[in-house]
Amino acid sequence: MDPLGFSSLRILTVSKWSYQDYIPLVQVLDRLTLPALKELQVSCSREDLLDSDDTFTAIHNLLDRSGPPPISVLHFDHAEVLAGGFLNVLRTCPTLEDIRLTSVNKGAIRGETLLQLTLKVDGTAPLVPRLHILHISGKISFDMRTFVNMVESRWTLAHVQTPPLRRLSEVNLCRFIDADDGQDEAKDEVEHITVLSALEVYKEQGMNVTLGTKVQPKS
Repeated sequence: MDPLGFSSLRILTVSKWSYQDYIPLVQVLDRLTLPALKELQVSCSREDLLDSDDTFTAIHNLLDRSGPPPISVLHFDHAEVLAGGFLNVLRTCPTLEDIRLTSVNKGAIRGETLLQLTLKVDGTAPLVPRLHILHISGKISFDMRTFVNMVESRWTLAHVQTPPLRRLSEVNLCRFIDADDGQDEAKDEVEHITVLSALEVYKEQGMNVTLGTKVQPKS
């Protein structure tokens, strides 16, 4: 199929509802080139099933193929993300400011990605320096202490970077747990809450922090 180039398109919102009719979203994304894209929102739905990781891979390929574009907003919902796929997007698009990965699979966001997002004081160039909104929800496998350290660094060390960075001012984390995972899951949840409570002090300083848990039927 011929490529589709839209040189001035700045906002693209796509919703995929796959109950009966198949919508070839990946094939559409694979044809697009959007050099002026500022906002991309993709929502997938296959009832209780996550859409395949092909969609997020196609998004990364689109962004890479487009320049990358000066994209600041990326929202992605209800689909799988390959291990390393999210980090690839962050490296490709340093202009990102508002990132929301919601209802994603376990392993979509790895500890290595959080470490790369953590600000340093040794002169290391920061990843996505304008990031100020981060929403994550789904089955989470990364270490909560690593997550807290990343958030803390984006709040406390932003001003000591050269040049100074924008603070991570809004964080929303929702962990999905299965209803019948038993006592081990409950114990882990208590430990996670204890670790995440360290962010309360930054709420008092003005950070918008929302932490939650969603109990769902085991798939």
